[in-house]
Amino acid sequence: MMQQTALKYDVQVLENGRIEFSVPFPAGAHLTVFILPADDTFQDLLLASVGLCQSRAGTAPINSSARRTAAA
Repeated sequence: MMQQTALKYDVQVLENGRIEFSVPFPAGAHLTVFILPADDTFQDLLLASVGLCQSRAGTAPINSSARRTAAA
C-alpha cells in the first residue's frame, strides 16, 4: 500500500452548511474527505489506524472502547 500524506484544514461552515477551501490537487482528482468538529482530538482515528497496522503485522488490535474508558 502506498503511503499517503493527510492534509488538515481549519475551516468555518458557511450558509447552507457549505465549506470552501483550496487543495493542492489538479481539477478532476478524486479525494476522500473526513469531516470532524474542530474540538475533536482524532483519538478514535488514531486508535483505528494503530489497530489496523497491528492487525496487518499479526498482533492484536487495540480495544478502542477500553482505551477511551481508561483515559477518561
